Amino acid sequence: MASLVHNHDVLDMITRMLSPQQAIPFSSSSRDFHAAARKHAFSSINLENGITGASRLIKMYQSLLKSMDNRTIWPRKLEVDASILRPDLYGPLRIRRRFEQLSLDALIGILKNAYDLEVLYLDGCEDVFERDQRIAECVVTLPNIAELRLGGMGRASVDVLDRMISRPKMLWLYFGRVTPSQMLHATRAAVLDHVEELVVDGFHLVHREAQREVDSRRRLGKSYPSLRKLTLIGCTVYPFLDLFLDIRWLRALQCRFPEDVDEVSDNDSPDDQPAHAGFSSQRPLQLEHVSTLSDDAEHIPAPPSNSLELVLLSEPVFPSEGLSDKVSGAVLLRLWLQGREVMSCSSLTRMVSSGPSRVRYLILRMDSQSSMTRWMAKLPTTLVSSQLICMRVETEVETPDGTLSEDSEDSEDESDKEDSPNSAWPDLLRRMETVHVSAIPSLRFFSVLCDVRRSSYTGGLVCSKLTWGRVERDGDSRVVKPISNVVGECIHRYLQSPEFCKTLQFDEDAALRYA
Repeated sequence: MASLVHNHDVLDMITRMLSPQQAIPFSSSSRDFHAAARKHAFSSINLENGITGASRLIKMYQSLLKSMDNRTIWPRKLEVDASILRPDLYGPLRIRRRFEQLSLDALIGILKNAYDLEVLYLDGCEDVFERDQRIAECVVTLPNIAELRLGGMGRASVDVLDRMISRPKMLWLYFGRVTPSQMLHATRAAVLDHVEELVVDGFHLVHREAQREVDSRRRLGKSYPSLRKLTLIGCTVYPFLDLFLDIRWLRALQCRFPEDVDEVSDNDSPDDQPAHAGFSSQRPLQLEHVSTLSDDAEHIPAPPSNSLELVLLSEPVFPSEGLSDKVSGAVLLRLWLQGREVMSCSSLTRMVSSGPSRVRYLILRMDSQSSMTRWMAKLPTTLVSSQLICMRVETEVETPDGTLSEDSEDSEDESDKEDSPNSAWPDLLRRMETVHVSAIPSLRFFSVLCDVRRSSYTGGLVCSKLTWGRVERDGDSRVVKPISNVVGECIHRYLQSPEFCKTLQFDEDAALRYA
């Protein structure tokens, strides 16, 4: 133990495996633990929930002021909600204004000195920038931001984005009070020059506005070669695809396509709307991954991608030639069942089992026991003629204590076992494994990923349990023999690799090199 205490590299590795909240009690173990854990405890600051977040902000700033020379404890990640600058306080107006001013001064003080800040989330940023221009100037001058998320953007936020000196790799923009011309101005900002992943949330960009912008950029030779991942949430899709032609990864959720979008520019009235316009580029997109609602997949203007994720809501899945081409052309197919229409997935499983299908890896994401039960009732038999090599079942379990029982039969009290909310999950996941291994002759590997959350816990996942197994014959039956997760994850990556997607010939020796 003594040698461990004096090995600061090992202590740093241990603390990085903890959350900032977990590092606080860890720091009280010894002086060396305190030195290693203290800087990690302040590395990520999440401030929200009005008066509670405001109080934490003020106390943290006062603590940081005492260690101005110790740069290691200054935050590298900061999440701020605008509500902390206008906390819901009771009492005399003079006291409320004093508390609000202390919150503002604390946030400005942290941003002015956060030279090492790498991640900044600012929700309600327009309200924050309008409240105090000094905050906007601090954000503009932050030098090392690698990940930036601005929520509730408006005119002031677009101006901040346009003047930022940082060049983040990941950018998330949620638009509130922004016109199409302001949105297009934001896409010209130099801050996008090195962005590799862009998320645009909640903006219906007008096609003819975007087309003028596209034509202008083509004349100027403006492009974004670094941008590879684009996520659109609640947006019109085609105008953004025209603007960002070099993407390889697209996620479009709750978005609008030509069939259901009403395009209105800044000055258009509802009675004077332009005709619908589609994807106008002469160069088709070359996408490696697509994630979208099942009904929207056929509208993506690109050849079938090697990786396809379909999000299924409560509506039935209606088969079409376009959807069939997208599904059959994928090598990895991920189905995320968020609704109760499990039986309507039979059209998708038949596409997987069709003759021209390239699907070799199927991932099912189901978060309810009823969905799994209904799936097992009829759908595994529709995959009998598929050529699946690997299958994974992913789920998320919420339990009171944040643990998942390994075996429900281990409970001494039968009544406790029946009442336990998590006792059925292990047995259900084993049945999923048995049913699919028995039904699909081509299956060679099976995996289960179970994310566990504690009930009424807002701190994210408590733990994740991953298992991998190889399908082998045992007499007249087929069983799953455990293999290491290291080997399993190599196979997981190999099945998505260009090498495998090109040939569809599984080479286990080649798979093991994908460590």
